[in-house]
Formats: sequence, C-alpha cells, structure tokens
Amino acid sequence: MCFTGVAGKTLLMPTWKFSFQSSKRFLATIGKSQGRIVILGSGWAGFKLLRDINKKDYEIVVVSPSDCIVSLNSSDFVGIILFSLHFWRDLETKTITCTSNLDDKKEKFTISYDKLVISVGAYSNTFGIPGVKEHALFLKDVADARKIRARVLECFEHASQPGMTEKEQLHLLHFAVVGGGPTGIEFSSELYDFISEDLSRLYPSLMGKVQMTVYDVAPQILGSFDHKLREYATKRFRRKGIQVRTGT
Repeated sequence: MCFTGVAGKTLLMPTWKFSFQSSKRFLATIGKSQGRIVILGSGWAGFKLLRDINKKDYEIVVVSPSDCIVSLNSSDFVGIILFSLHFWRDLETKTITCTSNLDDKKEKFTISYDKLVISVGAYSNTFGIPGVKEHALFLKDVADARKIRARVLECFEHASQPGMTEKEQLHLLHFAVVGGGPTGIEFSSELYDFISEDLSRLYPSLMGKVQMTVYDVAPQILGSFDHKLREYATKRFRRKGIQVRTGT
C-alpha cells in the first residue's frame, strides 16, 4: 500500500492501482526543501524515525517487504510506503533498486534518495538450540502472529478428529515457547489466555491434554529484570500449569 500526505491530510492509496511507470513519475514529482529520506524497513526503528521526523521538511519513502508497520497510526506520519521484496543500493548515484512483491513478474524500480536509513532488523537468535530454526514459528511481526494463531487452531482441529489416540493428542497439544525474555513470557501468557478462555469453549474435552513449556538457556526467566519479578512470573506460571525449563 502507499500513503502520501496532501495539504496536511493523510490519504491511503493501494499500490496495486499504480503501474510501475506511474509510480516512478509520482516519486519523481515530489520534493521538499531538505530532500528525500528513504527508510529501509518498517520495524520499530524505522517506525520510530518515521513518527518523529519533521515531515514538513522532508519527503519520506519507506521500503519494506512487510505489509504492515508496527503500531501503525495514520496520524503518525505523512510519507510514501512501498512494499518490496529485495533492494540493492548504489552509493555513487544515491539510488536503490527494488523488486516488487505485489505480483509474480518481480518487476524492478529505482528510487533516488538524499539520505538513506537502513533499519531492516535482524534474525531471531536461536542460541544454538537444535531444531528451533528448522521447526519453530518465530514471532517478530503481525504476519508471524497470524501464522502462530493459525497453527494453534490447526493443532486443536487435528486433535479433535475421530480416531486420534491420546498419545497423538498430547503431542499435538504440547506448545513449546523458546525464550524466557519479555517477549516469550508475554506471549506464553497470551497463549494461555487464548486457550483457556476461547478455545476451551470450542474444545472442552481437550483441555486436560494441553501442555505448555517455556525453555530458556539462562538460569532464570526474565534475566534482565529484578529477582522479585522473576520469582513472581515463575510462580504464576507454575500455578497455571505452565512448565518452565531453564538452563536448557
């Protein structure tokens, strides 16, 4: 999708209504006093800059392979957002070449810039735990959250099928969370609430077979927080039946 500001207002225009040629002309005709800033990435760092920068002085273009921006609020920015799969930069000509992911043709287009901000993020750290990279679902953005939710529902659907043995049900309904930091602990709590409050009404007979385990390589979960908070979270998880495996 593409956002642009006109007369202090924010307009939403899906990019699929533009050809690549019209997009090039559109980008070429916009200019502000301090030039164009191109931001690569729509995660927290890119969003923070997009929200805080003076949009009256700069023309802003955000390039991202994702179809969402964290904490996206239309009042937070005035700029252009293009969703692309890959990019290449040329420091001499101050241009980046992007490949669109909106169609199967993978057509390329070029964007010039005065200032380039690279905030594409990083891969999740698996800490060398065997099997995580190959089999786990990672949680970094909205798309990942949707995949996890769909997978949880799929597991319950399979477990509820006639002919499933108890061993197979226990295997399907054992949810493992790798990482005992703030994200892992918050996600574990949300997953527990989702299962106990929502899915319990759809699959009441399966609730006794659900297991949750949090794994972390550190000696304790929430290692960067005060010890009282760590102890409180651990006790709360145990009362809820969530197993905590540290040092693993």
